[in-house]
Formats: sequence, C-alpha cells, structure tokens
Amino acid sequence: MMFIRLAKLFFDLPGSHSLKDKRQVRQRIVDRTVHKFRISVAEVEAADAHSCLVLGLAVVSGTEAQAIRQMDQVIRFIEDISEAELADSDFWTVTD
Repeated sequence: MMFIRLAKLFFDLPGSHSLKDKRQVRQRIVDRTVHKFRISVAEVEAADAHSCLVLGLAVVSGTEAQAIRQMDQVIRFIEDISEAELADSDFWTVTD
C-alpha cells in the first residue's frame, strides 16, 4: 500500500516588504527542502501577497507512520532554516 502525506503550510513573512523579498524566502525554503528530503514542494496560494507564503508539500511512503514522521521532520527543518513564521497548517493522508 502507498501512503501520501499532504501538507498546506501558512507562513507569515514579517521581514518581507516586496514580492522580491518573498521570492527569496520561498526559493531558499523550496531549494533546501527538496535537496535534503527529495519531496514535492510548491507555492500554492497567495502568490501576489508579499507578507504571507502558502506552501503545499507531498511525501510518499509505504507506511502511514513513516509518512507522518517524515512530514514532521520536513516542517521542523523549514522552521529551522527560515525567518518565515509558521502561522497555520493543514494535513491529509491519502492511500491507494
């Protein structure tokens, strides 16, 4: 069986004063996260708002517990490497 853990993360960007600032924060998060964990990460909402960032993430695993653990590791990593403040999050698990 395959388990897909999905997350939608809502970040506040207190130091971002332009879309260029936001783009730099987003790119750093995406590049470093994809490089370290080999997962899918993309901006999914609020592309025109410079003070917030909404990312969608997907992790695939053979067990639900492992998918949840890996997503938790990813979120901790993002919080550690970025000045973005995690404001909210939504999670789903899909099975085949």
